[in-house]
Amino acid sequence: MRFILFTFFNIFLTLSLLYIFVFSKTILIEEGIHMKKDIHREESKIVLSYNSYLEGNIQLDIWEIILKENASFSGNIIMKEGSITLEKWATIFWDIITEWTITLWENSKIHWNISKDSELKKHSTSKVTGEKPSLFVTTNYPNFLKYFDVLPQKHKEAFGYIFLTSHNMDIRWKDLKPEDYYKKIFTYKDDKLEEINKINNPDLLKTLYKKSKKYINIIPERNVWRFWVWFVTKNYAVDKNFADMYISEYAAWPVLFTHEAGHVLDYKYNYIDSHNPAYPYPDKESSITEYWKFHKWEDFAEAYRYYILHYDSFKRKISENSKRQKKYDYLKKYVFEGKEYN
Repeated sequence: MRFILFTFFNIFLTLSLLYIFVFSKTILIEEGIHMKKDIHREESKIVLSYNSYLEGNIQLDIWEIILKENASFSGNIIMKEGSITLEKWATIFWDIITEWTITLWENSKIHWNISKDSELKKHSTSKVTGEKPSLFVTTNYPNFLKYFDVLPQKHKEAFGYIFLTSHNMDIRWKDLKPEDYYKKIFTYKDDKLEEINKINNPDLLKTLYKKSKKYINIIPERNVWRFWVWFVTKNYAVDKNFADMYISEYAAWPVLFTHEAGHVLDYKYNYIDSHNPAYPYPDKESSITEYWKFHKWEDFAEAYRYYILHYDSFKRKISENSKRQKKYDYLKKYVFEGKEYN
């Protein structure tokens, strides 16, 4: 009898979850629940209750997202119409792409970026740490590659392979099949970025997987958490004349792409170490962002991102520290060969 009741309960729970995530227009994450899930819906209301946590990507056409007090969401939000509300102490990590209203209550935070011209209603104690891109484009590529076409030809040619992976660090702990690990693979060929057909290229897939596993296994265990989002490698690239980029599906954000593209370009042309003249890095106070202020390679990648996406913000940062003008001038002359994104 106990077994029958237990089985009935499991069936009921499964059907309830199926209804919530498939049929119901309201998705409720209960109080204190931590969940990993991607949500792609045409119409839906998503509510994260008190102290709940959701990790994944949200893509909606219409409706709203509400984070109750102390709730957190980590992932990418793409929403065509509707509103996003963060109540007291709620937090969103990573990018929001919407043209509609975002409301932040007391002490709520959005870490990273709000893309497009959203109407932002902020309490004086709330905070948005990212920068809104001043460059907006339309593309047929996946969203995280939306800025690829705005790169100069020389920059595009520096790319080897771009991998969208199931999760960059899963390869360390799990014996995933290459076709499962790599969701999508792109390469720049014949003046266009094209997706590689995995079914028709099994040998290439095995080679890529082997190199990925070898690279990740040399990363110290203490640094594993830092590499699950993005990384760029040249030493373990398929062709060492280029750099390969790895992107986790849980962190496929277009703004971060330009930062990593800066690394790809530096791997190819060595602007920091051997280019004459070298990229200017007079001191840590002249770094473009606080996040990367102690590392000249990361400062170059951030300056590269700002040059393309945040023209007005770059100029504001120059007004705060005149040494940054040399970085802008260097990028304009030697990296972008006179091209500006203003």
